[in-house]
Amino acid sequence: MVNIAPFKALRYKNGGPDLSRLVCPPYDVISESEQHDLAGQDPHNFVNVELPLGDPSDRAENAAGRLGQWKREKVLEKDDTPAFYLLESVFKAPGGEKLYRRTGFFCALGLEEPGKGRIHAHERTLPKPKAERLKMLETLKTNTSPIFGFFLDPEKLWLKFAAEWMEDKPLARARETSGVEHRLWAVTDPGRIKILSDLLNTKELFIADGHHRYEVGWAYHEERSRATRGAPAGRILAYVCAMEDPGLVLLPIHRFVRSPLPQNEWNARIKASFDVRPQDSLEGLMKSLAEEKARPARRPSVGLYGWGQYYLLQLKDEADPSLLKDRYPEPLWKLDAVVLEAYLIAETRDPASHPGWDISFTNQPGELIGRVKADSGALGFLLAPTGVDEVAVVARTGQVMPPKTTFFYPKAPAGLVLYELA
Repeated sequence: MVNIAPFKALRYKNGGPDLSRLVCPPYDVISESEQHDLAGQDPHNFVNVELPLGDPSDRAENAAGRLGQWKREKVLEKDDTPAFYLLESVFKAPGGEKLYRRTGFFCALGLEEPGKGRIHAHERTLPKPKAERLKMLETLKTNTSPIFGFFLDPEKLWLKFAAEWMEDKPLARARETSGVEHRLWAVTDPGRIKILSDLLNTKELFIADGHHRYEVGWAYHEERSRATRGAPAGRILAYVCAMEDPGLVLLPIHRFVRSPLPQNEWNARIKASFDVRPQDSLEGLMKSLAEEKARPARRPSVGLYGWGQYYLLQLKDEADPSLLKDRYPEPLWKLDAVVLEAYLIAETRDPASHPGWDISFTNQPGELIGRVKADSGALGFLLAPTGVDEVAVVARTGQVMPPKTTFFYPKAPAGLVLYELA
């Protein structure tokens, strides 16, 4: 069963209901320029805790100092009554005009050992981010931003309950600099709390975003259990919604790859496994990727920007199957990100063992192209969005995708509700 509980949130309570100048995105999607902009918006903007300016080695201590100060000054106060916190988010996807509405809620989620139980991951994690976040959690003893999970609700019971409960007056609202608008309600009625607890008790939960946070949460719980000889069951701050919510939007994450390979070796590697179709523009390439993704009988496809040209790469039927099938379980074989990793950039699974190789990620195609143009040793690989159904299939079978395969948009903001662990 998925065990959720209401909690007494630590939150902004005294500055009025509009928190637009105070909330920020989660730490892992804040750019350096945005970090400075948010810090300049308001001296109490939550970026000063979530991702403080200054030397990264001092980040945890600076965040803890600021959090403690704000609690003493009652900038942040704890609610008196345990609650689930309902969140409605209204937004447009980047570059789009369609208006979406997503409805989820914050809860204290009971931790399970990763890979066991009914909470399913779908992406591999990386050691460095986990070490950084564990230090932050050990120092703050507070979840400052949530993991993001979804559950299957074909009867759409959650959306029915939420529509009724949102008739009450919201606690707070916020508009992010991206234009995403949020409204927050506290669900404190015991009957409503039981409805949600019972609903999730029958479900499986799929981690959409926050795999590093979840594994760090489990590691911290294990530390506390050893130190206290059997600590109570650990929990973590989670934001969850239904898979059937029409506002559950997935965006692609693209790859910036540096390598020591000269162009002729890249060409040989590409042509050995892919049919190559030149494209006339970034817009044309993204359209081709979307069209290929929509085909019922599709071949895995990847976009490439390199050497001043755009290309659509489609896996050949005669491509060496051992590169894929000897390294990855069957549920992953058709995923574009896995095919890209298996046939073209396998070295990025362990860059430390392959000198000259490096990989970073962005969900902004234009940013990716700009970075490649400025770096003669780099290539940009572009992907179509992974489907929510693909995520669920992979997670349920206990498999994991490459890091940063999915980007659920928008993230639940940091600073609306905090969960204290001690």
